Amino acid sequence: MSSTLRRLIKSFLERHLVLYCLYRVVNNRHDNTYLQIMSQSNKANLYRLHNDNIHYNKDRSVYLVSYEWEDNGFFAIMRKCLAGCVIAESLGMIPYIYVENSVYNVPGGYAGINNMFEYYYYPTIDSGIDGILENENCFCASYDHIMGLNRSLGCFSDKDLYSEYEVTDAFLERLAASLKKYFVLKDDVNDYIYNAVNSILGDCKVLGVHYRGTDYSVGMKAHPVSASLEQYVTYIDEALSIGYEAVFLATDDINALNAFKDRYGDRILFYDDVIRSSGKKGVHLDKHDRDNDQYYLGLEVLRDMYTLSECEGLVSGLSQVSIFARIMKLSCGYNYDYMKIIDNGINGR
Repeated sequence: MSSTLRRLIKSFLERHLVLYCLYRVVNNRHDNTYLQIMSQSNKANLYRLHNDNIHYNKDRSVYLVSYEWEDNGFFAIMRKCLAGCVIAESLGMIPYIYVENSVYNVPGGYAGINNMFEYYYYPTIDSGIDGILENENCFCASYDHIMGLNRSLGCFSDKDLYSEYEVTDAFLERLAASLKKYFVLKDDVNDYIYNAVNSILGDCKVLGVHYRGTDYSVGMKAHPVSASLEQYVTYIDEALSIGYEAVFLATDDINALNAFKDRYGDRILFYDDVIRSSGKKGVHLDKHDRDNDQYYLGLEVLRDMYTLSECEGLVSGLSQVSIFARIMKLSCGYNYDYMKIIDNGINGR
């Protein structure tokens, strides 16, 4: 088919929306993700931001990835953003990630930027939120779309039971396929993170360990049952016995850090400029006496995730940080040589 004929057909379909919708469904009949999203209930329908003044870019649609962030942790937010990018692609749209009003947004913005995602990553569309709302054919993301995506990738147990901490290989691989396309670190952030990664990991074979303490220990509903230090020690000892030379520890809990240092001494690697807590409240929910605290809390956990993804092995409980590290690892074409995910179930089940 010639390019001219394709343009004529596309122009005709765009003038007849019912036919265009039928065409989209037929054309994507083998895309399970697309079909799952389109088959959701009424509340999962695409909500269009109506703008009668759109004067260009009428031939494309933007999927605005923005949700009610509430008190979500950093990688709970990033995972929703990445899922939104996958959904946008399935719907034939361009994603734009916009994170405002999260606990990681600096009041008044950081370096003139109000979108927390763009503190660290380049925008997926250059025009920014104002340009998008003014000039684009724009649709709003819905959490129900994420539920449809997760359902299509097998992230439900017991038929309809869903947890954001239970993932499948298909889910990880699907999100990994979009990660490097849309999550591009800004040059200064990239340099900062990878200078730190190279400095701390060196040339030895390192086991990455993520230990989530603080608020996990109180048994929050719908969150993972906390893994014990003893469970971690079992797998860390096993990894060290098969050739791992050091352990990189990412943790928000100062007590856990001290316990691991007592057991493993100099073999424990960690960043010493990270805010940690000995209490029962999540570090991201506390206020700390430093300028742009929210920005640095995000940068610290981002650096932890990238460092974990560069390790040869991984030991972790169920956590969004470790899930994202696994996605990051896959996006680079690698798997962990040794991996143990400690799953004690979900509170409230």
